[in-house]
Amino acid sequence: ILGPHIVLPTLMTLWGIVTALQGIANNYTQLLVCHFLIGLLDGDLFVVIITYYVPAKLTTQNPGGFFPCIILYLSSWYLRRQLQQRLEPSHKFGRFLSTDETVSFRVSVIVAPSILTGAFSGLLSYGIMRMDGVGNRPGWAWIFILEGLVTIPIGILGFFVLPRSPDQARFLTKEEKEFVTVQLRE
Repeated sequence: ILGPHIVLPTLMTLWGIVTALQGIANNYTQLLVCHFLIGLLDGDLFVVIITYYVPAKLTTQNPGGFFPCIILYLSSWYLRRQLQQRLEPSHKFGRFLSTDETVSFRVSVIVAPSILTGAFSGLLSYGIMRMDGVGNRPGWAWIFILEGLVTIPIGILGFFVLPRSPDQARFLTKEEKEFVTVQLRE
């Protein structure tokens, strides 16, 4: 059965390949085809594919294929109430305590890095743009090439790192595997 442990690395690897291909596109048509494929990889096509595996509320409210697939993967590790567990800072203890207010912590841990990348991407893009002319490629093309080349090995690594289920996780002890499995069956 096709699950998020396969879909996530596949999405990442294909996205990296198509992104790198945008950088070597020689004409407008090739660039449009690559951009269309990126849209399919990021977009609703993969939501439709994984709808069979994801509850309807997750797929209809979240456009894109990657983040809903991450939520699907987390749902094989946590109960729905645990995924939606809310945390707020405790001024008394200086750490996070569980409450019914603020933002879902587990999901925000996934979303926060994408926000942080936005903070630094302009600086990085400015530096990469200075590669204009290297390999007879414009600077903007190097942004796509390098972004794709970094993503491809990370996507391939995902095939070997992401376990199918808690039962197959090498980083959990036998007791931890049993705890998660029993908890998910309740």
